[in-house]
Amino acid sequence: MDLVKTRLDYSPELIFVVDVSGTTELITEVRLSIISDLKKIGYVGRYVDGKAIFKLNDLQKYFDIGVLKYDLEVFIGNQYFVPISGQIEFTEPVRVTAEKEVITTPPVTFQAGLVMAKSLEESQKKEKIKILMKRLSEVSNDLGFPISECPTEEELEKLSNEVVKKSKPVQKIGHYIKL
Repeated sequence: MDLVKTRLDYSPELIFVVDVSGTTELITEVRLSIISDLKKIGYVGRYVDGKAIFKLNDLQKYFDIGVLKYDLEVFIGNQYFVPISGQIEFTEPVRVTAEKEVITTPPVTFQAGLVMAKSLEESQKKEKIKILMKRLSEVSNDLGFPISECPTEEELEKLSNEVVKKSKPVQKIGHYIKL
């Protein structure tokens, strides 16, 4: 017995070479019957130049995964022939699945640092701190992250005083952001 293999999600075209001898009558119809325990589904094909051609559509609609019997049926006038029988194996359709992976990220933290000259007066330091606080807020908004653990004005002032004690006399203000 011949074995034809195809996937259930595929619509194959099966071609059989049919040789007729001993009659002058023409083939009137060709049919491919696929037989299971519960049903028999027939596909009417076309006969062209000695070939019976069948397009098997909607396999998933009618069949399950497994091996079934098929018969090639040929009608010549009022006569019926089954020149070939075989088996057809329906395999699992191709399936592709995907899942979204949830990525968790730790909260974003901002850290600010100041370097100020010893010669800056208290009012200048406060102005620099306000500028830095405003800049941190802008950067946070630009990135679309809320400010978390952002130093307060008092903490920045304390930090600036500690830095001033250790630094050389230059006038510089800076900040950095750690994501």
